[in-house]
Amino acid sequence: MWKDIPNYENLYQANLNGEIRSLPHIRKNGTNEYLQKGKILKYTKNKSGYYMVRLSKNGIAKTYRVNRLIALTFIDNPVNKETVNHINGNKLDNRVENLEWATYKEQTVHKHKILKVSYSNCKECHEANKKRIIRSDGKIYNSLLEAKKDLNNQNAHITEVCQGKLKSTCGYSFKYLEKEWWLIELWIRSQDKRTLINTRRIDVDDNNIIVWDEGRYASEIYLGIYKTKERALEVLDEIQNILIDYKEMSRVVYQMPEE
Repeated sequence: MWKDIPNYENLYQANLNGEIRSLPHIRKNGTNEYLQKGKILKYTKNKSGYYMVRLSKNGIAKTYRVNRLIALTFIDNPVNKETVNHINGNKLDNRVENLEWATYKEQTVHKHKILKVSYSNCKECHEANKKRIIRSDGKIYNSLLEAKKDLNNQNAHITEVCQGKLKSTCGYSFKYLEKEWWLIELWIRSQDKRTLINTRRIDVDDNNIIVWDEGRYASEIYLGIYKTKERALEVLDEIQNILIDYKEMSRVVYQMPEE
């Protein structure tokens, strides 16, 4: 049984066995036109082990996971679940009977409870748990388990947010730390440009921004004085965003704005 793939009607079809074919269509070669015969398409395999296929429409080519195209064609998804699960665990078996729509949580439950993949043998789980994570408010965790424990929610979708599959979970967004945090040196130059200090802690005291000098005299140093506390907090947010969004920088120098 062949059926048109949604958004590719009269161009591509899928069948119950997980195959995809192109349909005969007119193609142009300069000023000449000719009939392009239909054929069953060959798949490539991505780094994650899934079959991929390339479809073209109106001169625009896109690459898709085969399992998702099969599911879109044959399986209803009334509650808009995000992923397509392989029921028998074989990523290359894209028969309709082996596919189902699933949430990220359902995928995890299926892997560990149905397929009996232990956490100790789960490479994806092990690698994800080893990565350091930073929360949108700047808090850093040494592991996924530490983050979930802090949120008091073992079902938090932190991995999915870090991978860009979801925007937030439990009211926060998260990112993997691509480099070790302690390799960053944060240097701040004061508002009057007379002080340049390397610091690990910055505080807002009313409408002032201060740092704690952990040197011999353990004193507070005023780096900026602003008209309102709200403006001082905005400047603090700018400093935080620099640290969160850094790419290849190992040393950061931030000049305190005058106003």
